[in-house]
Amino acid sequence: MSLLAVYDGATLPSILQPVHPSWLSWSLSISDIFMLIATFCVAFEYKVLPINFWKFILVSYIFNALLAMYYEYNAGGYSQYEIIGHGATSLFILGIICLPIIYYFDDLKSEHDHSVMVR
Repeated sequence: MSLLAVYDGATLPSILQPVHPSWLSWSLSISDIFMLIATFCVAFEYKVLPINFWKFILVSYIFNALLAMYYEYNAGGYSQYEIIGHGATSLFILGIICLPIIYYFDDLKSEHDHSVMVR
């Protein structure tokens, strides 16, 4: 969806373009790809890249999502109740989306603990 926002930002009239800047669309696209990779790694029990890299991806994903919501709400057109309802729902869904990478942290940490014990 964020790749579509990049395309829309370049081709649609200004009234229909996303309200957040194009760099945020690109950043969301990249972090979406890494979140998808982390989900596949959890599902198929692959261990790739160090845990610090995945922590950075998780923090950047949450930051990008919150920043996109900030731009959306500052664009106007929402009542206070819509912002509260949409914000609470969005944060709940964001938490669900972040669960696989948190489980991946546990997998990577247990592998690291096991490798330390073997030495």
